[in-house]
Amino acid sequence: GHRSHPGVMMISNAASAKEWLFGTAIPLWLDIGITADGLAVEELDFQARPRDVGYHRTMVQFRQAFCFAKAALAGGCDASVARELFLRASAAAKHPDGGWSHKLNGDGTLQDTTRDVCDQAFGLLAAAWTYKASGDAGILAAHQHALNFVDAQAGEGYAEAMPSRLPRRQNTHMHLLESFLALYEATGDDGYRTRAEAIITLLKTKFVNPDGFLFEYFDVRLSPLSGPDNWIEPGHHFEWVWLLQEYARLSGSTISPMADRLFAMAVRHGLDADGFAVAKISPDGRILDGRRMLWAQLEMLKAYLVRGEDARPILANIARFLPSSPAGIWYEKLDENGNPVRNRMPASTFYHVTGAFTELLNSTKATA
Repeated sequence: GHRSHPGVMMISNAASAKEWLFGTAIPLWLDIGITADGLAVEELDFQARPRDVGYHRTMVQFRQAFCFAKAALAGGCDASVARELFLRASAAAKHPDGGWSHKLNGDGTLQDTTRDVCDQAFGLLAAAWTYKASGDAGILAAHQHALNFVDAQAGEGYAEAMPSRLPRRQNTHMHLLESFLALYEATGDDGYRTRAEAIITLLKTKFVNPDGFLFEYFDVRLSPLSGPDNWIEPGHHFEWVWLLQEYARLSGSTISPMADRLFAMAVRHGLDADGFAVAKISPDGRILDGRRMLWAQLEMLKAYLVRGEDARPILANIARFLPSSPAGIWYEKLDENGNPVRNRMPASTFYHVTGAFTELLNSTKATA
């Protein structure tokens, strides 16, 4: 049996995860997570009250629309919530030259007009899922200007942003892959599969070194930066494992052997003695940052689920991040001793929570 930890939720199986997500977290975010202006709040305090931080990141709007859409498809809320949030954020953040701007003011006016390609990826992801949940074809029309902008940033891989900046990141490509796969599934349009395949080729040829480690940062030619400017995040290894499995599922192809390599390296070098994924390891497999990020445990859960591995110990670890009071919030990270780090609670992490818990519900349904 699992040891019980005072003050945290007991989440040990799909039923308890479902109860937490749809009985506690989604209702909380529906209640306090959207401002009077119809935008998603940026973060909460640890009494589960919205904190005004002076901006709204476009990425957070789109991630929350994704969460509400995924929840709606699983019967946890009405699809109109996702649809309205997506359309409002999409219109507010729309850049006159295509794509979405990076940040809004509290009232929804533009604050930072940088066009970050990672933000576009989350807008495209939200468009795919919101379309799936609502069936509103207007949502697909709303994403075309961003898709055109993203396509214009493509060469060998995608630029990071406009105005342009370095370093280049695997993370941007990983999230574009996720959105292209979601759009492919939602629309059946082969163009999305082609875009996805090009990113998987970059993973194999540029992002992973011969030892099987996935680097984070790259120069203009997509060569990995060297020295202390680069590291490996086990959570991203697990995220790619799930994405490679998704690609195989949607395209009817066999799973890339790269998924096995990434999984093996993350499990061998990226976990601490308690089985938590650590924040950062070095290219020679040493732990550089032993803190435990919630998002990394959630991506590890998804990887274990799609591979058919025993995910129960990971679920027990994830429960350590979920306080029983106030219910529906989470700790972003635990320190090396497993104590919650209570500095901020950004809404952005809900994307990882919802993605992992809905994956758990789907995988249990399939094996029930």
